[in-house]
Amino acid sequence: MSNAVAPWQEAISGAVAGVASRFVIAPFDVIKIRLQLQLLPTSLAAIPLRSAQNIPSERIYSGMIQAGYRIFREEGIMALWKGNVSATYLYFTYGGVQFYSYARIRQMLEAISIRLTGNLPQPDITSFVAGATAGLFGTVMTYPLDLIRTRFAMQTAEKVYESFPRAVSHIYTHEGLQGFYRGILPAVYQIGPYMGISFSTQAYINRHLQVLNDKPNGIPMRLSPEFVSGGLAGAISKTVVMPFDAIRKRLQMQGPDQQRFFATGKVPRTFVGCAAHVVRYEGFGAFWRGWVPSMLKSAPGTAVTFWVVAKMRELFANA
Repeated sequence: MSNAVAPWQEAISGAVAGVASRFVIAPFDVIKIRLQLQLLPTSLAAIPLRSAQNIPSERIYSGMIQAGYRIFREEGIMALWKGNVSATYLYFTYGGVQFYSYARIRQMLEAISIRLTGNLPQPDITSFVAGATAGLFGTVMTYPLDLIRTRFAMQTAEKVYESFPRAVSHIYTHEGLQGFYRGILPAVYQIGPYMGISFSTQAYINRHLQVLNDKPNGIPMRLSPEFVSGGLAGAISKTVVMPFDAIRKRLQMQGPDQQRFFATGKVPRTFVGCAAHVVRYEGFGAFWRGWVPSMLKSAPGTAVTFWVVAKMRELFANA
């Protein structure tokens, strides 16, 4: 992180980067959520009747390309951007909060280390701790937007929510304030390691790519080191935390209207209970269902985020 960039400038950089990355990854996000929440157990007969009422007898989506084409054919091209209003609010707010918090926490950790040891802390550890803590702040502050985004993505031609304001009103009326925070526990479990790994991995890879790029006999890079390191960091961190994401998405879909969404059966409402239910009735592989579109979302999304943030930092530093 450039010392010439103030935390408020980091916040603006993160917000702009969040909107830019959302525009790029929106279709992959919708496909990933549909594949991730498609309840196709290893044995349909094994699922309790109360949990299987809304599960189709045949696989609706068999893969990323087929899912994308089917959504386009049955629901129209704009269906690939379902929930984009709430998602844009989410990415804008989350990006701003995350990078502002990251800058502040790094400053605090560096100041504490200098005061105690006289030296700066190890950069990768600092990046992990600051990234994990910033991710927690951002998630708690923006979680209702994430829940609404997920529900919009799971709507079929029969709409449950006509607009973002109506979704907010409907959830509050029928589920109360706690309805906006369904599944927040696995989100908290997920986001700390996810953002810690993402920030520290990106910083580590970027640092080494910069060295290679700057050497006289080094390897010239056609792509920005920030873009490449961000993409690799996004892929690695997302693969590690996908089980938490799968549980979070299932818990987010619970509620009085769940039978009106695409293929969402009932699951236990606790983190451990939901995880055990998935393992028992769908197998361990269900935790990584939708991995391909998830990688196509996370890798370019994180790459764009870190690249845009780097460019915004340059603009602020040179202003």
